[in-house]
Amino acid sequence: MVIAVIDTGINPYHMEFRASGAVENPLIALGLADPIPLDITLPSQGDPPLETDKDVWASVEVGKMYWFPGTTVFGAVSFVPPPDPPAIGPGPPPELLIYDENGHGTAVVSKCCGNTLGSADAVMIVLEGVTSSGTAFRQALDWIRDRPWIDLVSISYGDFWGVGPPPMLGELAPDMFRGGPEAGTRSIRESGRPVFVGAGNGQSQGGQFNVFSSFSGPPWMFRVGFGGASGDAAVGPTVPSEVLGMGATQSIPSARTVAQYEERDGGTSLATTRVAGHAADLVGRARDVLGNPSEGCGCLAQGPAGLVSSGPLADGVLTADELLRAMMVTAIPLRPWTDARHGDTYVSFHPLEFTTYGLVNETSTARAWLVLSGQEPEPDRSRDDTFYDAYMRVRHAYWDRQVP
Repeated sequence: MVIAVIDTGINPYHMEFRASGAVENPLIALGLADPIPLDITLPSQGDPPLETDKDVWASVEVGKMYWFPGTTVFGAVSFVPPPDPPAIGPGPPPELLIYDENGHGTAVVSKCCGNTLGSADAVMIVLEGVTSSGTAFRQALDWIRDRPWIDLVSISYGDFWGVGPPPMLGELAPDMFRGGPEAGTRSIRESGRPVFVGAGNGQSQGGQFNVFSSFSGPPWMFRVGFGGASGDAAVGPTVPSEVLGMGATQSIPSARTVAQYEERDGGTSLATTRVAGHAADLVGRARDVLGNPSEGCGCLAQGPAGLVSSGPLADGVLTADELLRAMMVTAIPLRPWTDARHGDTYVSFHPLEFTTYGLVNETSTARAWLVLSGQEPEPDRSRDDTFYDAYMRVRHAYWDRQVP
């Protein structure tokens, strides 16, 4: 499985992405791509030796695909011509293409494809495409669209306020939202590949119903909120997201070191790539049974009908819709919880206070596979479906007019 993560780049020096021994690049071995090798120095501790490797980094060009031998960073592309200021949090303007001066990209990639922190055994493609300008982001989406061998897409970025300027503002909207990601993500999703996106932190936790957000409003985007290991909700009760992922305080690789980690509350950013990793795990299991999809299939796995006697895979095909549905209905329902800020107690899945289908983790993923493979019936989530279906109709009513 190949997961493409659009973010602020990656620190390829970190031990979290260090290969164990000599590892062949699977993209090259399978004839999918021919990334250019960047032979960087790989110490086991200390700071990244950027000065030692300055000539290597100076050779990197915008739009070309590279990889780092000795690591599991098998593909990396930058669409950010420096110096373009970062769009996520504080930090210096990026000076090196692909290298993650910000730290956000390194953290989120580790949660799907890291050696010790990742939720999937998948090939990562890192695209540096998040800046204060929306151009790089749209170019990254176009690049993914034109490469059907990329199976899933994860985006841990959005508009901070949760409700971005509606597209009808046209030239009055900031560049990031003028012709934003909605068209690119729709074309990817319509090719049969899921697009996972963070449901949003910031004001979006305060109860905003962000249908108009270019990043999380379109119905073809699979929204991920965040929760804790116990399954407690950590998002506002009126901000629907399809599922939650682990996003509470957890370990992440320190972006400016080779071997250190730090504890940080990652919100929907970390949750999104974790959920994408769990999705990749399910796709991998389906391919073990059915096989890889043929070109133009518009599906995630494909094989002869009847290999599985019942369930979604019985017809010999796994579609993105089937995958995402299984993940939603098997997500762990939330218990009632109290908002410490206001003292209010919310009952999970009340039709008028829908938050999410629940938490996706290793346990729910195992059950999702039982549903996909016909070993268990789909759980009854009709109460949740009632609100979610209505919410999706609202999203379609708006976005189908914006992106024909």
